[in-house]
Amino acid sequence: DRVYHSDSLYSAVCGAMLRMGWLEEWLSATATADVPAIRFSSCFPFHANTLYVIPPKHLWPPAAASSKVRWKGATFVPTTVVEALVAGEVPREDGWMIDNECLVPVGVGSGLFRASVRSGAAVDREGSGVATHSAACLEFTPQSGLWFLISFANDAAREAWSERVKAAIRLLADSGFGGE
Repeated sequence: DRVYHSDSLYSAVCGAMLRMGWLEEWLSATATADVPAIRFSSCFPFHANTLYVIPPKHLWPPAAASSKVRWKGATFVPTTVVEALVAGEVPREDGWMIDNECLVPVGVGSGLFRASVRSGAAVDREGSGVATHSAACLEFTPQSGLWFLISFANDAAREAWSERVKAAIRLLADSGFGGE
């Protein structure tokens, strides 16, 4: 999946909180609280200063657009395009192209990410058995990655958890998250 969903992100942060010794307090503030102190959005791609999202289905693809750009091929569009669509504006087809599921400005280059499959093999100790496996992953281009929103229930929650959540995200950035 090209989107890292909020429940998976929450699970990854729980794992990071466990490693840092804050899991019980974290679960009390989020999972078992009447009102969670922190909420996460899903993760979406970004490139440089451009944030991408899945376009709203009721506005996408643009109705008045011609066939120069295959609008339906865009899984992700810049947030600025969504803002324009909400305002009733239609994107100019000469300024956009679809590159690897993303609507990018003409001339930006080779997309934000590419899907890859990595393969490996486990060999038993005696050397008589081999089990192959593979895993899909996303590889990001320079200046690209994932972004998400964090919502704090109030200022007290922000004060209590902001630095610890940043620490958990830094740990995940170094150690990785997802299936493998």
